[in-house]
Amino acid sequence: MEESRTGIEHSAEHSPAPTAEPTPTSSPLPRAMFKEVDHFTGGPGVAMTKSQARGGLTGALLGLFAGALIGLVVGIIFFDGNTGRLVSVVAVAVAGTVAGGVAGGIVRPMQRMEDTPADT
Repeated sequence: MEESRTGIEHSAEHSPAPTAEPTPTSSPLPRAMFKEVDHFTGGPGVAMTKSQARGGLTGALLGLFAGALIGLVVGIIFFDGNTGRLVSVVAVAVAGTVAGGVAGGIVRPMQRMEDTPADT
């Protein structure tokens, strides 16, 4: 060990600088971690699996159209003017989008789950 001017010991051998893309090692644990990380996607404040993202997007789109249709029916039944109908369509479509996105993000990954040897 060599001692620097600050009094901290430094090894003559040093590890190489990390690469931009880490590669899995032969150990099974890091390979599993790389595989798990590869299935994640995210953005600012959002972290989800790719399956959750696809399911959430599909559910949100279906919820948007279903909510708009239900909002239109409710607007026609309960409101006389076009403004009331429009507000009803928009409000229920937004609620349907949120509900569909959450439900789709939950349901799709559950359909893709597989039993592992630990489950049996």
